[in-house]
Amino acid sequence: MYYYWFCAVFHFRMKHLALDFHFVRENVQIGALRVTHVSTRDQLADALTKPLPHTHFTELISKIGVVSLLQS
Repeated sequence: MYYYWFCAVFHFRMKHLALDFHFVRENVQIGALRVTHVSTRDQLADALTKPLPHTHFTELISKIGVVSLLQS
């Protein structure tokens, strides 16, 4: 999939990406966006979508910036 971000040629299977693909590709080319790899361990969305061990959950939540209203 990484290849498709930099390739201007649309392949048959990729037609459904249409405008979103072009928007992202053009912004990557001009330097407005940077595509980077995020390891499985550091996926921030996992904190809100998957059951995680408490320590990993609190680590991800703190990276997102969520804080408890009950803390003094």
